[in-house]
Amino acid sequence: MSSLSARETAYQTIRSRIITMELKPGDPLNDRELAEELGISRTPMREALLMLNLARMVDIKPQSGTHVAPINLKLMEMEQFDRVQDVSKILTRKYYGKKDPFRSREFRQPRWMELLAVLLFTVSGLGEGKSINVVLGGLPKAVTLAFVGLAGLEFFIRGDFDRLKKLAGPSGLYILYLAVLAAWSMFIWVRNFTAFASITRGVEKILYQSIATVVAICCVYLYGWFSIDLFTIGICCANLFILFSEVPAYGVGESVSSLLTSILSLGNNTYGYAERLEIHEVTFLEGIFVLYYLFFSPKETKQQRTRNWVLAGCSFFFVLAGMKRILLPALVVSAFYIWVLRRSHAKEKLIMLTGAAWVTLFWVYLYLVHTGAISRILNAVGVNMMGRDYIWSLAKPYYQFSPTFIGLGFEAVDAMVTRFYEIGLIDVAYPLHNDILKVFVELGFPGLCFWCAFLYLILPWFWTKRYGPEAGILYFAILNPLSMTYLTDNTAFYFWCTMGLRMIPLAVCCFAKPTKDPAAQKQTWQPPSAQEVQRRIRAQYREKGRSS
Repeated sequence: MSSLSARETAYQTIRSRIITMELKPGDPLNDRELAEELGISRTPMREALLMLNLARMVDIKPQSGTHVAPINLKLMEMEQFDRVQDVSKILTRKYYGKKDPFRSREFRQPRWMELLAVLLFTVSGLGEGKSINVVLGGLPKAVTLAFVGLAGLEFFIRGDFDRLKKLAGPSGLYILYLAVLAAWSMFIWVRNFTAFASITRGVEKILYQSIATVVAICCVYLYGWFSIDLFTIGICCANLFILFSEVPAYGVGESVSSLLTSILSLGNNTYGYAERLEIHEVTFLEGIFVLYYLFFSPKETKQQRTRNWVLAGCSFFFVLAGMKRILLPALVVSAFYIWVLRRSHAKEKLIMLTGAAWVTLFWVYLYLVHTGAISRILNAVGVNMMGRDYIWSLAKPYYQFSPTFIGLGFEAVDAMVTRFYEIGLIDVAYPLHNDILKVFVELGFPGLCFWCAFLYLILPWFWTKRYGPEAGILYFAILNPLSMTYLTDNTAFYFWCTMGLRMIPLAVCCFAKPTKDPAAQKQTWQPPSAQEVQRRIRAQYREKGRSS
Protein backbone atom coordinates (compact mmCIF):
# COMPACT_ATOMS: atom_id res chain seq x y z
CA MET A 1 0.00 0.00 0.00
CA SER A 2 1.46 3.38 -1.04
CA SER A 3 1.72 6.31 1.33
CA LEU A 4 -0.97 8.25 -0.55
CA SER A 5 -3.53 5.44 -0.62
CA ALA A 6 -2.86 4.68 3.03
CA ARG A 7 -3.54 8.31 3.95
CA GLU A 8 -6.80 8.35 1.99
CA THR A 9 -7.90 5.05 3.56
CA ALA A 10 -7.23 6.36 7.05
CA TYR A 11 -8.99 9.63 6.29
CA GLN A 12 -12.16 7.98 4.95
CA THR A 13 -12.27 5.39 7.77
CA ILE A 14 -11.98 7.87 10.62
CA ARG A 15 -14.31 10.32 8.92
CA SER A 16 -16.95 7.61 8.57
CA ARG A 17 -16.63 6.70 12.25
CA ILE A 18 -17.08 10.34 13.28
CA ILE A 19 -20.16 10.80 11.04
CA THR A 20 -21.81 7.60 12.34
CA MET A 21 -21.02 8.64 15.95
CA GLU A 22 -18.86 5.57 16.50
CA LEU A 23 -16.31 8.16 17.55
CA LYS A 24 -18.14 10.76 19.66
CA PRO A 25 -17.23 14.43 20.08
CA GLY A 26 -14.36 14.77 22.54
CA ASP A 27 -13.06 11.20 22.14
CA PRO A 28 -9.24 11.06 22.06
CA LEU A 29 -7.48 9.86 18.90
CA ASN A 30 -4.12 8.10 19.28
CA ASP A 31 -2.27 8.05 15.98
CA ARG A 32 -0.15 5.02 17.06
CA GLU A 33 -3.15 2.89 18.04
CA LEU A 34 -5.15 3.87 14.96
CA ALA A 35 -2.17 3.13 12.69
CA GLU A 36 -1.75 -0.32 14.19
CA GLU A 37 -5.49 -1.00 13.89
CA LEU A 38 -5.52 -0.11 10.19
CA GLY A 39 -2.18 -1.72 9.46
CA ILE A 40 -0.44 1.40 8.22
CA SER A 41 2.50 3.48 9.38
CA ARG A 42 2.16 6.51 11.62
CA THR A 43 3.11 9.06 8.90
CA PRO A 44 0.02 8.58 6.68
CA MET A 45 -2.11 8.42 9.85
CA ARG A 46 -0.78 11.83 10.97
CA GLU A 47 -1.48 13.20 7.48
CA ALA A 48 -5.04 11.85 7.65
CA LEU A 49 -5.61 13.45 11.05
CA LEU A 50 -4.29 16.75 9.72
CA MET A 51 -6.73 16.56 6.79
CA LEU A 52 -9.58 15.91 9.26
CA ASN A 53 -8.41 18.90 11.25
CA LEU A 54 -8.60 21.08 8.15
CA ALA A 55 -12.12 19.69 7.62
CA ARG A 56 -12.99 20.83 11.18
CA MET A 57 -13.82 17.27 12.26
CA VAL A 58 -10.77 16.82 14.50
CA ASP A 59 -9.10 19.21 16.95
CA ILE A 60 -5.29 19.06 17.19
CA LYS A 61 -3.96 20.99 20.17
CA PRO A 62 -0.32 21.06 21.35
CA GLN A 63 0.25 19.46 24.75
CA SER A 64 -3.36 18.17 24.75
CA GLY A 65 -3.35 15.66 21.92
CA THR A 66 -5.92 14.97 19.22
CA HIS A 67 -9.67 14.72 19.85
CA VAL A 68 -12.87 14.46 17.84
CA ALA A 69 -14.16 18.00 17.32
CA PRO A 70 -17.44 19.06 18.99
CA ILE A 71 -20.51 19.37 16.80
CA ASN A 72 -20.80 22.82 15.19
CA LEU A 73 -24.49 23.56 14.59
CA LYS A 74 -23.70 26.42 12.22
CA LEU A 75 -21.57 24.22 10.02
CA MET A 76 -24.28 21.58 10.04
CA GLU A 77 -26.82 24.13 8.77
CA MET A 78 -24.41 25.23 6.07
CA GLU A 79 -23.79 21.65 5.00
CA GLN A 80 -27.53 20.97 4.97
CA PHE A 81 -28.11 24.05 2.83
CA ASP A 82 -25.46 22.95 0.33
CA ARG A 83 -27.02 19.47 0.10
CA VAL A 84 -30.49 20.92 -0.48
CA GLN A 85 -29.10 23.08 -3.26
CA ASP A 86 -27.38 20.11 -4.85
CA VAL A 87 -30.57 18.05 -4.71
CA SER A 88 -32.54 20.92 -6.23
CA LYS A 89 -30.09 21.13 -9.14
CA ILE A 90 -30.31 17.38 -9.74
CA LEU A 91 -34.11 17.43 -9.75
CA THR A 92 -34.15 20.38 -12.09
CA ARG A 93 -31.90 18.61 -14.56
CA LYS A 94 -33.92 15.39 -14.26
CA TYR A 95 -37.43 16.71 -14.70
CA TYR A 96 -36.99 19.90 -16.71
CA GLY A 97 -34.05 19.03 -18.91
CA LYS A 98 -31.02 21.11 -19.89
CA LYS A 99 -32.54 23.37 -22.52
CA ASP A 100 -31.97 26.58 -20.61
CA PRO A 101 -30.23 26.27 -17.23
CA PHE A 102 -29.93 30.04 -16.89
CA ARG A 103 -33.68 30.49 -16.56
CA SER A 104 -35.37 29.31 -13.44
CA ARG A 105 -38.24 27.02 -14.34
CA GLU A 106 -40.45 28.44 -11.65
CA PHE A 107 -40.73 31.65 -13.67
CA ARG A 108 -41.77 29.91 -16.90
CA GLN A 109 -45.45 30.33 -17.63
CA PRO A 110 -47.68 27.92 -19.57
CA ARG A 111 -47.11 27.91 -23.30
CA TRP A 112 -50.35 29.76 -24.03
CA MET A 113 -49.33 32.65 -21.76
CA GLU A 114 -45.98 32.94 -23.51
CA LEU A 115 -47.74 32.99 -26.91
CA LEU A 116 -50.13 35.62 -25.55
CA ALA A 117 -47.17 37.82 -24.59
CA VAL A 118 -45.71 37.54 -28.10
CA LEU A 119 -49.11 38.46 -29.56
CA LEU A 120 -49.47 41.51 -27.31
CA PHE A 121 -45.98 42.77 -28.14
CA THR A 122 -46.63 42.20 -31.85
CA VAL A 123 -49.89 44.13 -31.83
CA SER A 124 -48.32 46.94 -29.80
CA GLY A 125 -45.35 47.20 -32.15
CA LEU A 126 -47.57 47.44 -35.23
CA GLY A 127 -48.47 50.98 -34.20
CA GLU A 128 -44.94 52.08 -35.19
CA GLY A 129 -45.66 51.46 -38.87
CA LYS A 130 -46.35 54.75 -40.64
CA SER A 131 -49.50 53.59 -42.43
CA ILE A 132 -50.90 51.89 -39.34
CA ASN A 133 -50.00 54.81 -37.10
CA VAL A 134 -52.04 57.18 -39.25
CA VAL A 135 -55.13 55.08 -38.62
CA LEU A 136 -54.64 53.89 -35.04
CA GLY A 137 -52.22 56.40 -33.50
CA GLY A 138 -51.07 55.40 -30.02
CA LEU A 139 -53.82 52.83 -29.52
CA PRO A 140 -51.61 49.76 -30.16
CA LYS A 141 -49.24 50.78 -27.38
CA ALA A 142 -52.16 50.80 -24.98
CA VAL A 143 -52.44 47.04 -25.59
CA THR A 144 -49.38 46.61 -23.38
CA LEU A 145 -51.57 47.52 -20.39
CA ALA A 146 -52.87 43.95 -20.62
CA PHE A 147 -49.61 42.88 -18.98
CA VAL A 148 -50.54 44.86 -15.89
CA GLY A 149 -53.81 42.98 -15.68
CA LEU A 150 -52.08 39.62 -16.22
CA ALA A 151 -49.53 40.37 -13.51
CA GLY A 152 -52.26 41.44 -11.10
CA LEU A 153 -54.22 38.26 -11.79
CA GLU A 154 -51.11 36.14 -11.36
CA PHE A 155 -50.35 37.74 -8.01
CA PHE A 156 -53.97 37.40 -6.89
CA ILE A 157 -53.93 33.67 -7.62
CA ARG A 158 -50.44 32.77 -6.35
CA GLY A 159 -49.55 35.63 -4.02
CA ASP A 160 -45.87 35.24 -4.92
CA PHE A 161 -44.24 37.77 -2.58
CA ASP A 162 -40.77 36.31 -3.15
CA ARG A 163 -40.92 37.16 -6.81
CA LEU A 164 -42.24 40.63 -5.95
CA LYS A 165 -39.42 41.24 -3.47
CA LYS A 166 -36.82 40.61 -6.16
CA LEU A 167 -38.23 43.52 -8.16
CA ALA A 168 -38.94 45.88 -5.27
CA GLY A 169 -35.61 47.71 -5.16
CA PRO A 170 -35.12 48.54 -8.86
CA SER A 171 -38.83 49.19 -9.39
CA GLY A 172 -38.89 51.65 -6.51
CA LEU A 173 -36.00 53.57 -8.08
CA TYR A 174 -37.78 53.83 -11.43
CA ILE A 175 -41.02 55.03 -9.86
CA LEU A 176 -39.14 57.59 -7.75
CA TYR A 177 -37.39 58.86 -10.88
CA LEU A 178 -40.68 59.37 -12.73
CA ALA A 179 -42.30 60.99 -9.69
CA VAL A 180 -39.48 63.54 -9.40
CA LEU A 181 -39.64 64.42 -13.11
CA ALA A 182 -43.42 64.80 -12.99
CA ALA A 183 -43.30 66.94 -9.84
CA TRP A 184 -40.59 69.18 -11.29
CA SER A 185 -42.49 69.67 -14.54
CA MET A 186 -45.67 70.54 -12.62
CA PHE A 187 -43.68 73.05 -10.60
CA ILE A 188 -42.42 74.66 -13.82
CA TRP A 189 -45.92 74.88 -15.29
CA VAL A 190 -47.33 76.48 -12.16
CA ARG A 191 -44.44 78.90 -11.60
CA ASN A 192 -43.69 79.95 -15.15
CA PHE A 193 -46.57 79.44 -17.52
CA THR A 194 -45.30 80.33 -21.01
CA ALA A 195 -46.70 80.51 -24.48
CA PHE A 196 -44.97 77.26 -25.33
CA ALA A 197 -46.31 75.32 -22.37
CA SER A 198 -48.02 72.12 -23.47
CA ILE A 199 -49.49 70.68 -20.32
CA THR A 200 -51.69 68.14 -22.08
CA ARG A 201 -48.84 66.67 -24.12
CA GLY A 202 -46.55 66.87 -21.11
CA VAL A 203 -48.93 64.81 -19.02
CA GLU A 204 -49.21 62.38 -21.93
CA LYS A 205 -45.43 61.96 -22.01
CA ILE A 206 -45.25 61.29 -18.26
CA LEU A 207 -48.13 58.85 -18.61
CA TYR A 208 -46.43 56.98 -21.45
CA GLN A 209 -43.18 56.77 -19.51
CA SER A 210 -45.07 55.45 -16.49
CA ILE A 211 -46.89 52.86 -18.60
CA ALA A 212 -43.64 51.69 -20.20
CA THR A 213 -42.02 51.32 -16.77
CA VAL A 214 -44.95 49.53 -15.15
CA VAL A 215 -45.40 47.21 -18.13
CA ALA A 216 -41.70 46.30 -18.07
CA ILE A 217 -41.91 45.48 -14.35
CA CYS A 218 -45.06 43.39 -14.85
CA CYS A 219 -43.53 41.48 -17.77
CA VAL A 220 -40.46 40.58 -15.73
CA TYR A 221 -42.70 39.59 -12.83
CA LEU A 222 -44.67 37.25 -15.10
CA TYR A 223 -41.91 35.73 -17.22
CA GLY A 224 -38.62 36.34 -15.43
CA TRP A 225 -35.59 36.13 -17.69
CA PHE A 226 -37.74 34.74 -20.52
CA SER A 227 -39.54 38.11 -20.84
CA ILE A 228 -36.62 39.41 -22.95
CA ASP A 229 -37.02 36.60 -25.49
CA LEU A 230 -40.77 37.14 -25.70
CA PHE A 231 -40.23 40.90 -26.07
CA THR A 232 -37.71 40.42 -28.88
CA ILE A 233 -39.81 37.88 -30.78
CA GLY A 234 -42.91 40.08 -30.54
CA ILE A 235 -41.13 43.22 -31.79
CA CYS A 236 -39.46 41.29 -34.63
CA CYS A 237 -42.86 39.90 -35.66
CA ALA A 238 -44.29 43.43 -35.64
CA ASN A 239 -41.41 44.67 -37.79
CA LEU A 240 -41.89 41.78 -40.19
CA PHE A 241 -45.61 42.48 -40.49
CA ILE A 242 -44.95 46.19 -41.20
CA LEU A 243 -42.37 45.21 -43.81
CA PHE A 244 -44.86 43.05 -45.72
CA SER A 245 -47.81 45.40 -45.24
CA GLU A 246 -46.11 48.11 -47.32
CA VAL A 247 -45.34 45.82 -50.27
CA PRO A 248 -48.78 46.00 -52.01
CA ALA A 249 -48.48 49.77 -52.44
CA TYR A 250 -45.15 49.52 -54.35
CA GLY A 251 -45.04 46.02 -55.80
CA VAL A 252 -42.66 43.18 -54.98
CA GLY A 253 -39.88 44.12 -57.40
CA GLU A 254 -39.84 47.81 -56.50
CA SER A 255 -39.99 46.99 -52.76
CA VAL A 256 -37.06 44.57 -52.88
CA SER A 257 -34.96 46.95 -55.00
CA SER A 258 -35.67 49.90 -52.71
CA LEU A 259 -34.91 47.92 -49.56
CA LEU A 260 -31.63 46.48 -50.89
CA THR A 261 -30.49 49.90 -52.11
CA SER A 262 -31.19 51.41 -48.71
CA ILE A 263 -29.39 48.62 -46.82
CA LEU A 264 -26.33 48.56 -49.09
CA SER A 265 -25.98 52.34 -48.88
CA LEU A 266 -26.53 52.29 -45.09
CA GLY A 267 -29.53 54.57 -45.38
CA ASN A 268 -27.88 57.19 -47.61
CA ASN A 269 -29.98 56.37 -50.68
CA THR A 270 -33.59 55.74 -49.81
CA TYR A 271 -36.74 56.07 -51.84
CA GLY A 272 -40.27 54.74 -52.06
CA TYR A 273 -40.77 51.52 -50.12
CA ALA A 274 -37.65 51.91 -47.93
CA GLU A 275 -38.79 55.31 -46.67
CA ARG A 276 -41.93 53.68 -45.25
CA LEU A 277 -39.74 51.40 -43.11
CA GLU A 278 -38.08 54.19 -41.15
CA ILE A 279 -39.43 53.16 -37.76
CA HIS A 280 -37.90 55.46 -35.19
CA GLU A 281 -38.64 53.85 -31.84
CA VAL A 282 -38.44 50.19 -32.72
CA THR A 283 -35.21 50.54 -34.73
CA PHE A 284 -33.26 51.80 -31.71
CA LEU A 285 -34.79 49.03 -29.60
CA GLU A 286 -33.62 46.41 -32.12
CA GLY A 287 -30.08 47.72 -31.65
CA ILE A 288 -30.32 46.96 -27.93
CA PHE A 289 -31.47 43.41 -28.74
CA VAL A 290 -28.41 42.86 -30.96
CA LEU A 291 -26.02 43.68 -28.12
CA TYR A 292 -27.94 41.61 -25.60
CA TYR A 293 -28.00 38.42 -27.66
CA LEU A 294 -24.39 38.72 -28.74
CA PHE A 295 -22.91 39.34 -25.31
CA PHE A 296 -25.29 38.62 -22.43
CA SER A 297 -27.82 35.95 -23.34
CA PRO A 298 -27.09 32.37 -22.13
CA LYS A 299 -24.82 30.36 -24.43
CA GLU A 300 -24.34 27.08 -22.59
CA THR A 301 -26.10 24.81 -25.09
CA LYS A 302 -26.19 24.59 -28.86
CA GLN A 303 -29.89 25.46 -28.82
CA GLN A 304 -29.21 28.65 -26.87
CA ARG A 305 -26.40 29.70 -29.22
CA THR A 306 -28.55 29.07 -32.27
CA ARG A 307 -31.41 31.08 -30.76
CA ASN A 308 -29.07 33.96 -29.93
CA TRP A 309 -27.66 34.15 -33.47
CA VAL A 310 -31.13 34.01 -35.03
CA LEU A 311 -32.60 36.76 -32.82
CA ALA A 312 -29.46 38.90 -33.10
CA GLY A 313 -29.47 38.50 -36.90
CA CYS A 314 -33.15 39.40 -37.19
CA SER A 315 -32.69 42.44 -34.96
CA PHE A 316 -29.66 43.61 -36.96
CA PHE A 317 -31.59 43.27 -40.22
CA PHE A 318 -34.32 45.55 -38.87
CA VAL A 319 -31.65 47.99 -37.69
CA LEU A 320 -30.41 48.24 -41.30
CA ALA A 321 -33.95 48.49 -42.66
CA GLY A 322 -34.75 51.28 -40.18
CA MET A 323 -32.16 53.65 -41.72
CA LYS A 324 -30.71 54.97 -38.47
CA ARG A 325 -27.10 55.49 -39.52
CA ILE A 326 -25.86 56.71 -36.13
CA LEU A 327 -26.96 53.42 -34.59
CA LEU A 328 -24.34 51.39 -36.50
CA PRO A 329 -21.23 53.14 -35.09
CA ALA A 330 -23.01 53.27 -31.73
CA LEU A 331 -23.29 49.46 -31.72
CA VAL A 332 -19.62 49.08 -32.67
CA VAL A 333 -18.49 51.43 -29.90
CA SER A 334 -20.70 49.69 -27.35
CA ALA A 335 -19.39 46.25 -28.38
CA PHE A 336 -15.81 47.51 -27.96
CA TYR A 337 -16.77 48.91 -24.56
CA ILE A 338 -18.05 45.50 -23.42
CA TRP A 339 -14.86 43.80 -24.66
CA VAL A 340 -12.62 46.26 -22.80
CA LEU A 341 -14.48 46.21 -19.47
CA ARG A 342 -14.74 42.42 -19.32
CA ARG A 343 -10.95 42.23 -19.52
CA SER A 344 -10.34 44.95 -16.98
CA HIS A 345 -9.39 44.35 -13.35
CA ALA A 346 -11.08 47.57 -12.22
CA LYS A 347 -14.57 47.05 -13.61
CA GLU A 348 -16.45 48.97 -10.92
CA LYS A 349 -14.25 52.05 -11.26
CA LEU A 350 -14.53 52.03 -15.04
CA ILE A 351 -18.32 51.67 -14.86
CA MET A 352 -18.65 54.76 -12.67
CA LEU A 353 -16.06 56.56 -14.81
CA THR A 354 -18.23 55.81 -17.86
CA GLY A 355 -21.19 57.53 -16.24
CA ALA A 356 -19.13 60.56 -15.25
CA ALA A 357 -17.69 60.77 -18.78
CA TRP A 358 -21.16 60.80 -20.34
CA VAL A 359 -22.39 63.51 -17.97
CA THR A 360 -19.33 65.66 -18.73
CA LEU A 361 -19.75 65.11 -22.48
CA PHE A 362 -23.40 66.14 -22.35
CA TRP A 363 -22.68 69.44 -20.63
CA VAL A 364 -19.78 70.25 -22.97
CA TYR A 365 -21.95 69.33 -25.96
CA LEU A 366 -24.78 71.51 -24.69
CA TYR A 367 -22.41 74.46 -24.36
CA LEU A 368 -21.09 73.93 -27.91
CA VAL A 369 -24.66 73.78 -29.24
CA HIS A 370 -25.59 76.94 -27.36
CA THR A 371 -22.64 78.88 -28.72
CA GLY A 372 -23.01 77.46 -32.23
CA ALA A 373 -19.49 75.99 -32.13
CA ILE A 374 -20.72 72.45 -32.83
CA SER A 375 -22.31 73.62 -36.09
CA ARG A 376 -19.12 75.33 -37.23
CA ILE A 377 -17.02 72.27 -36.37
CA LEU A 378 -19.28 69.78 -38.17
CA ASN A 379 -19.70 72.01 -41.23
CA ALA A 380 -15.93 72.43 -41.42
CA VAL A 381 -15.41 68.66 -41.65
CA GLY A 382 -18.19 68.27 -44.19
CA VAL A 383 -20.92 66.69 -42.02
CA ASN A 384 -24.43 67.35 -43.31
CA MET A 385 -26.53 68.34 -40.29
CA MET A 386 -29.74 68.28 -42.36
CA GLY A 387 -31.06 71.50 -40.86
CA ARG A 388 -30.62 70.51 -37.22
CA ASP A 389 -28.34 73.45 -36.46
CA TYR A 390 -30.92 75.87 -37.85
CA ILE A 391 -33.68 74.55 -35.55
CA TRP A 392 -31.26 74.69 -32.59
CA SER A 393 -30.54 78.34 -33.35
CA LEU A 394 -34.27 79.14 -33.44
CA ALA A 395 -34.67 77.73 -29.91
CA LYS A 396 -31.72 79.73 -28.50
CA PRO A 397 -33.70 82.89 -27.53
CA TYR A 398 -36.05 80.83 -25.32
CA TYR A 399 -33.48 79.44 -22.86
CA GLN A 400 -30.38 80.55 -20.98
CA PHE A 401 -27.27 78.48 -20.41
CA SER A 402 -27.31 79.25 -16.72
CA PRO A 403 -27.87 77.44 -13.37
CA THR A 404 -30.84 79.74 -12.76
CA PHE A 405 -32.76 78.54 -15.82
CA ILE A 406 -35.60 76.25 -14.59
CA GLY A 407 -37.04 75.20 -17.96
CA LEU A 408 -40.35 75.52 -19.78
CA GLY A 409 -41.98 72.17 -18.83
CA PHE A 410 -42.45 68.83 -20.54
CA GLU A 411 -43.25 68.95 -24.29
CA ALA A 412 -42.64 72.70 -24.51
CA VAL A 413 -40.06 72.09 -27.25
CA ASP A 414 -42.54 70.29 -29.51
CA ALA A 415 -45.04 73.10 -29.03
CA MET A 416 -42.25 75.55 -29.85
CA VAL A 417 -41.32 73.74 -33.09
CA THR A 418 -44.99 73.63 -34.08
CA ARG A 419 -45.17 77.41 -33.60
CA PHE A 420 -42.06 77.89 -35.78
CA TYR A 421 -43.78 75.91 -38.52
CA GLU A 422 -47.02 77.86 -38.23
CA ILE A 423 -45.28 81.22 -38.64
CA GLY A 424 -43.19 79.98 -41.57
CA LEU A 425 -39.71 79.75 -39.99
CA ILE A 426 -39.40 76.07 -40.96
CA ASP A 427 -40.97 74.07 -43.78
CA VAL A 428 -41.65 70.88 -41.78
CA ALA A 429 -42.40 70.60 -38.03
CA TYR A 430 -39.55 68.18 -37.39
CA PRO A 431 -38.54 67.43 -33.77
CA LEU A 432 -35.54 69.17 -32.27
CA HIS A 433 -33.27 66.13 -32.92
CA ASN A 434 -31.21 66.83 -29.81
CA ASP A 435 -32.31 65.16 -26.58
CA ILE A 436 -29.73 66.93 -24.42
CA LEU A 437 -30.92 70.36 -25.57
CA LYS A 438 -34.55 69.22 -25.37
CA VAL A 439 -34.25 68.06 -21.74
CA PHE A 440 -32.43 71.28 -20.81
CA VAL A 441 -35.03 73.54 -22.43
CA GLU A 442 -37.94 71.65 -20.89
CA LEU A 443 -36.55 70.82 -17.42
CA GLY A 444 -33.90 73.48 -17.02
CA PHE A 445 -30.54 73.25 -15.29
CA PRO A 446 -31.82 71.32 -12.20
CA GLY A 447 -33.85 68.92 -14.35
CA LEU A 448 -30.94 68.04 -16.63
CA CYS A 449 -28.68 67.56 -13.60
CA PHE A 450 -31.15 65.13 -12.05
CA TRP A 451 -31.74 63.32 -15.34
CA CYS A 452 -28.01 62.82 -15.90
CA ALA A 453 -27.30 61.87 -12.28
CA PHE A 454 -30.05 59.25 -12.18
CA LEU A 455 -29.36 57.54 -15.51
CA TYR A 456 -25.55 57.74 -15.51
CA LEU A 457 -24.51 57.72 -11.85
CA ILE A 458 -27.24 56.39 -9.53
CA LEU A 459 -28.54 53.47 -11.62
CA PRO A 460 -25.12 52.08 -12.67
CA TRP A 461 -23.95 52.34 -9.05
CA PHE A 462 -27.08 50.50 -7.91
CA TRP A 463 -26.78 47.68 -10.45
CA THR A 464 -23.05 47.25 -9.83
CA LYS A 465 -23.18 47.26 -6.03
CA ARG A 466 -26.24 45.04 -5.74
CA TYR A 467 -25.70 42.56 -8.59
CA GLY A 468 -22.01 42.77 -9.47
CA PRO A 469 -19.86 44.40 -12.18
CA GLU A 470 -21.42 42.35 -14.99
CA ALA A 471 -24.77 44.02 -14.23
CA GLY A 472 -23.14 47.44 -14.55
CA ILE A 473 -21.56 46.44 -17.86
CA LEU A 474 -24.94 45.21 -19.11
CA TYR A 475 -26.62 48.48 -18.13
CA PHE A 476 -24.13 50.66 -19.99
CA ALA A 477 -23.97 48.21 -22.90
CA ILE A 478 -27.61 49.00 -23.70
CA LEU A 479 -27.47 52.64 -22.59
CA ASN A 480 -24.32 53.61 -24.55
CA PRO A 481 -25.81 53.28 -28.07
CA LEU A 482 -28.89 55.21 -26.99
CA SER A 483 -26.71 57.89 -25.40
CA MET A 484 -24.99 58.48 -28.73
CA THR A 485 -28.39 58.98 -30.34
CA TYR A 486 -29.29 61.58 -27.69
CA LEU A 487 -26.85 63.93 -29.42
CA THR A 488 -28.68 63.96 -32.77
CA ASP A 489 -32.10 62.41 -32.20
CA ASN A 490 -35.06 62.22 -29.78
CA THR A 491 -34.91 58.76 -28.20
CA ALA A 492 -34.61 59.60 -24.48
CA PHE A 493 -38.35 59.33 -23.84
CA TYR A 494 -39.34 56.85 -26.54
CA PHE A 495 -41.82 54.29 -25.26
CA TRP A 496 -40.02 51.21 -26.58
CA CYS A 497 -36.52 52.40 -25.67
CA THR A 498 -37.75 52.98 -22.13
CA MET A 499 -39.19 49.45 -22.10
CA GLY A 500 -35.84 47.98 -23.15
CA LEU A 501 -33.84 49.99 -20.61
CA ARG A 502 -36.15 48.88 -17.82
CA MET A 503 -36.86 45.26 -18.78
CA ILE A 504 -33.45 43.87 -19.74
CA PRO A 505 -31.50 44.82 -16.56
CA LEU A 506 -34.47 43.83 -14.38
CA ALA A 507 -34.84 40.40 -15.97
CA VAL A 508 -31.14 39.57 -16.06
CA CYS A 509 -30.19 40.86 -12.63
CA CYS A 510 -33.22 39.72 -10.66
CA PHE A 511 -33.81 36.29 -12.19
CA ALA A 512 -30.55 35.12 -13.67
CA LYS A 513 -28.88 32.00 -12.38
CA PRO A 514 -25.83 33.20 -10.40
CA THR A 515 -22.60 32.02 -11.96
CA LYS A 516 -20.54 32.66 -8.85
CA ASP A 517 -21.64 32.76 -5.24
CA PRO A 518 -18.79 33.99 -3.02
CA ALA A 519 -20.70 33.10 0.18
CA ALA A 520 -21.26 29.54 -0.99
CA GLN A 521 -17.63 29.24 -2.02
CA LYS A 522 -16.55 30.18 1.47
CA GLN A 523 -18.91 27.69 3.05
CA THR A 524 -17.93 24.70 0.89
CA TRP A 525 -14.80 22.88 2.09
CA GLN A 526 -12.43 21.36 -0.45
CA PRO A 527 -9.96 18.60 0.59
CA PRO A 528 -6.38 19.86 0.61
CA SER A 529 -3.94 18.68 -2.01
CA ALA A 530 -1.11 16.29 -1.17
CA GLN A 531 1.40 19.14 -1.47
CA GLU A 532 -0.60 21.27 0.97
CA VAL A 533 -0.75 18.39 3.49
CA GLN A 534 3.01 17.80 3.26
CA ARG A 535 3.67 21.52 3.69
CA ARG A 536 1.52 21.70 6.84
CA ILE A 537 3.12 18.53 8.29
CA ARG A 538 6.60 19.97 7.80
CA ALA A 539 5.50 23.23 9.40
CA GLN A 540 4.06 21.29 12.36
CA TYR A 541 7.29 19.32 12.78
CA ARG A 542 9.34 22.53 12.63
CA GLU A 543 7.10 24.08 15.29
CA LYS A 544 7.55 21.03 17.58
CA GLY A 545 11.32 21.21 17.07
CA ARG A 546 11.40 24.86 18.14
CA SER A 547 9.29 24.17 21.26
CA SER A 548 11.50 21.24 22.32
